[in-house]
Amino acid sequence: MKWNEPHQPGKRYILLAIIGGITVMTFLLGVVAILFMDTLLRDTDQPEHSDAIIALSGAPERTLYAADLITQGYAQAVYISKPVREDAHRLLEEYGFTLPREEQINRAILLKRGVAASQIYVLPNSVVNTMGEARGALAAVPTETKTIMIVTSAYHTRRTRMIFKKIFAGRPIKLIVVATPYEHDLERWWKTQESAMQTITELTKVVFFLAGGDFSRNAISP
Repeated sequence: MKWNEPHQPGKRYILLAIIGGITVMTFLLGVVAILFMDTLLRDTDQPEHSDAIIALSGAPERTLYAADLITQGYAQAVYISKPVREDAHRLLEEYGFTLPREEQINRAILLKRGVAASQIYVLPNSVVNTMGEARGALAAVPTETKTIMIVTSAYHTRRTRMIFKKIFAGRPIKLIVVATPYEHDLERWWKTQESAMQTITELTKVVFFLAGGDFSRNAISP
């Protein structure tokens, strides 16, 4: 370096400054996500009288609450989905172990809780996620249906609303999204390993959906 050249910071220091800035921003975003996770993920309605109820798969607590709503007279029909079998279940069945399907368990819950068999419907085709359930509901729910109440977990309500609004965009229908009270409190999601994993995974899925991701079109046969 010549003596008369002005001093310039080295590239290494600039790179370290950039990395430090990104680290701080990531930390701050993480803190915001932790403090406001409830606001980020929850978008719930109060139950309303509807033409039909859809109990999303993934947790029996959702079906339990759907049964409550049916027996309380909020609707006369409830739809459940048929999730694709997990690889572990397929393997066990190959070795002769008979495991009930999720829709069979949910149907049994509804019947046990007082819902009539004539009120229970299974959405067509196997699904891998909420997007698939929304498409199944669009195909199965009668065209004259004006109001649908969707039952899911509190941490899942915002993404559920976004997905169903997208799929039902062409139909004049009111979508009501309610959270089952039988699951963990979203405001204290960090209290257990299960709730923490569910909540953090859900935040990732929201980002994936907003980015245009959709695994449901790759669903395989049950």
